[in-house]
Amino acid sequence: VTPDADPAIYVLPVCTTLQCSTAGASDLCGAGRSEHFSFRPVTDGVHLIGIDSKVRGGAAYAVTVVRPVCGNGTIEHGEPCDDARPQSEVECERCHKVLSRAMASEAGVANDDYVNAMVLRPAAGAPLQMFPVTGTVGGCDLDMFSFDAAEGDAITATVTPRNGATCPPGLSLSLLRSDIATPPALTDVPVAVPGAMVTMTDGCPTVTLPRAARAATWFLQVTVRPAPTVEFPYTLTVDARRP
Repeated sequence: VTPDADPAIYVLPVCTTLQCSTAGASDLCGAGRSEHFSFRPVTDGVHLIGIDSKVRGGAAYAVTVVRPVCGNGTIEHGEPCDDARPQSEVECERCHKVLSRAMASEAGVANDDYVNAMVLRPAAGAPLQMFPVTGTVGGCDLDMFSFDAAEGDAITATVTPRNGATCPPGLSLSLLRSDIATPPALTDVPVAVPGAMVTMTDGCPTVTLPRAARAATWFLQVTVRPAPTVEFPYTLTVDARRP
C-alpha cells in the first residue's frame, strides 16, 4: 500500500465517466488515510466499485469488502448493533442504534454514513422538539443522524461545544434528505436539501429549513475539515415541528 496514497471510492452506475455524483462517492480523508464507503442499492443487479488515485502516477491499495447481514446475531463491520443480539442499554432497530433519551451519546459505535446513521426518536412517542444528543468528531470521522419529519414541519439543528471546547475551524452541519418517501426508510443515498440555510455563531453551525416539502427521513451530518488534531466534543440539538 502506497503510504501517501489519496484514494477516492465510488460506485457505478451511480457515478459514470459522463456524470458523477458525490452521493455515490467517498473522498473525505485525504492523503495517507483510509477511506470508508457504504451504500445500499435500491435496484438489483451488478454494482461496480471504482477506486481512483489523486496521487500522480497512481498508487497501490488494499481493499476490504464487507456485506453485513442485519438480524444474523453478529455485529459486523459497519453495523452499530444487530437486532438479534441484544445489548445492555442499546436500543436497536433494523441495525441502527436509536437515541431516545436526551443527552444520549453516539460514541462507541459507527455512525459515519447514512447506512449506519443513528436514529433520533424521543421515548414514549414524545415530539422531536429541542432534543439534544452528544457526540465527538475528529480525525477522518464524521457523524450521521437520522430522524423523521412531516410535510410542513420547520427543522432546526444546532451544534454547540461541550466540556469547555470551542467550535473548531471547518466545522460543518448539513441537512440531507432520503429520496425514499415511503417505508422502508434508510434505503437510499440522501441528498442535500434545497432551501436549507446554515448560519454560524462563534464558529458553531445552525441549519434551518423553514418548511419541509414532504414527509421523509432526514439526515444530519457533522464534519470537521481539515481534520482536527484532537476530537471535538459537541451537543447536537434538533427540533422538528409545525411552525
